[in-house]
Amino acid sequence: MGEIKLCWDRQARAWYLHVAYKTQSFNALPQGGLLDPATVVVAIDPGVINSMTLAAPDGAGGFNVLVINGREIRSMKRFRNQKLTAAKKRLQAKTDRTLRNANHHVAKHAAAFIRNAATNPETGVVSPVAIAMGDVRGIEQKTRTKRRASRSLRQQLSQWSRGQQDTYLVYKTGLKLDYVPEHGTTKTCPKCLH
Repeated sequence: MGEIKLCWDRQARAWYLHVAYKTQSFNALPQGGLLDPATVVVAIDPGVINSMTLAAPDGAGGFNVLVINGREIRSMKRFRNQKLTAAKKRLQAKTDRTLRNANHHVAKHAAAFIRNAATNPETGVVSPVAIAMGDVRGIEQKTRTKRRASRSLRQQLSQWSRGQQDTYLVYKTGLKLDYVPEHGTTKTCPKCLH
């Protein structure tokens, strides 16, 4: 068992018990570099609808791809936004726990994909891993002043859980995220390069 705390939730106006425990021990993956030829590069494209899309070479000239759907997260945020102000604090306490859990699940699935991509299925040897994360930090800034997005899209961008998911992914893999600029990358097909 880990640490146990009795905590007061100001928004829900209720006591809750916080129990930290270790669920599974992860062996730390070796850290690689983006330019090292022995490194398996796992590319991650974060998104609002699909929380993360991951791609890694499969060793046979193709790619393994995992798309982690984030519609539940989006739906919960929309549900939270439609409630009245008086009920919002109670609802926010519930959805915050649900969203924190959902973000943990997104990071857990991404970490399992990365671990499988780094492990040779025949020999069981774990290769060094580098994570190339699409750099969308700051995308929500100045959308109102420049009129780059509608009110609904600005709300989605401001509530995007990207930072929390990045933090959980670093925690679950023990790897550093290498942020790669995304400007113009969605214009090229990764398969046919057109």
